[in-house]
Amino acid sequence: MKLLEERDNTLLLINDDGQVELVKSDPCTLLRCKYFQGKRVRLPMVDGENTGSIEEMECDDNQETNQKFLCTLDGQILEIDDSCTISEAVRSYIETGSMKQYVSIFQFYMILKMLDIKVEYTMDSRAMQLDRDGTLHIPPDVTFSFTELQICRDGSTVAKAVFRKNPSANHDSYGVFRESRTGVALMGLDEARQHWMHFLPPAYETRSLQECELWLVGGKEGDEIVVG
Repeated sequence: MKLLEERDNTLLLINDDGQVELVKSDPCTLLRCKYFQGKRVRLPMVDGENTGSIEEMECDDNQETNQKFLCTLDGQILEIDDSCTISEAVRSYIETGSMKQYVSIFQFYMILKMLDIKVEYTMDSRAMQLDRDGTLHIPPDVTFSFTELQICRDGSTVAKAVFRKNPSANHDSYGVFRESRTGVALMGLDEARQHWMHFLPPAYETRSLQECELWLVGGKEGDEIVVG
């Protein structure tokens, strides 16, 4: 399978039998057909001190929406099922030689794994909520990233997350973006393996994780948090 023409929402392909096909465009199909002749994506990556690789895993049900990639970065291994995001990062590496986008995505999913969190994009009443089972409900018009991670001596893990609301969304249905299109939260997994998440004022976007923790416990600047 080879790419003949790339259009806005479709790809014009020619298969191994010489037949022309018109298929819906998506980052995974584009990557596979443009750079891998329609075969499974397999690629080693090197950029400075960073080394990694990516391999498209076989789907049992042949559904592209469930496509997974086996990803590595500097000896760490993850299975990631965000095929669009991973495909775009790999395409960026092929075209620029930089692993920056791939490293950022890999680290994001590594933190999710360390926190034992699953992300579910939904428009229901639980949006912007972290359930006890580790499901983080996020509206589709909100994106987020982690800025810091801390592993405590008691075995608990805490991360600082910054949420951003899509500029095209003009209403606030989630109670987080009343003052700003940016939301800030600490989320974690405590020593008993229980999940938690607390939101902070938007002004704490640039504050350190320790400053955020101090605000949550009602402390003042200069106070020190003592973990028992």
